[in-house]
Amino acid sequence: MKRWKALLGGLAAIGLGLAAIGGASASRATAPLAFVQPGLVSSTILPDGSVQELFTNGATFVGTAGTTISFATLSNGTNGGGYQMSATPPDSDTGGLAAMAHAFSASLLATAACGSLTSSGALSINDQIIHEYGAFRRYKTCDSDPNYHYTYEESQLSGQGKHNIKIVNMGTEHYYLHGSIIKWAPGGNMTTGSSCSSQTVGLTAFGVSVSETIPVCPDRIRPSVPTKDFKVQWEGCTNDGSTKAAANNSSDKVPNGVSAGFTYVLYYNWNIC
Repeated sequence: MKRWKALLGGLAAIGLGLAAIGGASASRATAPLAFVQPGLVSSTILPDGSVQELFTNGATFVGTAGTTISFATLSNGTNGGGYQMSATPPDSDTGGLAAMAHAFSASLLATAACGSLTSSGALSINDQIIHEYGAFRRYKTCDSDPNYHYTYEESQLSGQGKHNIKIVNMGTEHYYLHGSIIKWAPGGNMTTGSSCSSQTVGLTAFGVSVSETIPVCPDRIRPSVPTKDFKVQWEGCTNDGSTKAAANNSSDKVPNGVSAGFTYVLYYNWNIC
């Protein structure tokens, strides 16, 4: 729980108060603005080698250098809309020990322990509808399969709506370029009563084991059926400004010689509900 809070809460130190940059401080909002691909305001290499990026729409990213950031409008209207922010870390892994983790040299990755962090990122969407935060991590896995290699990814989200806009879902999504998702968590809907309750999401696969305790709030947290992507989203209808959360763990099976490319997506939708 402490690490989950650190991943999401740490975004407060990297520019969440960016109203002057992107118009995110509008006093009221009835619909998202027409989509324009946000520009990059600044990009700074931090002492640990990671990068901090600020965008014209008030969004931020801190994480693995070389990660590609993009944005998209999911829908847009006077009665509802949606938005997403995506992060694709650099990846050339084709056999389990290649430079999937650009942070390691090939020799260091070959000797790294199972569960070593290979890439990560923390994202925030800060617009006139929502303040939403997401974080992802990729880990080195270990297996003895001569034909396939395997990945392990985890992510979390946390968010609050603004200006009495009713948020109907917020999602944390893992999209894989190749292969098939063979393990995932949560495996089914996570529900609660009339108030939030703490529940655990965890997954053990190929030498990596990660579990998180998260708040589950009405109505529910719902995972999708995995294909090449796996979505986990909080669902409900609220304009009370309270924090909602979700967590996502998954593992992809990829043939040797094929890249284990991965994109992390943070998104939300609002509507009259």
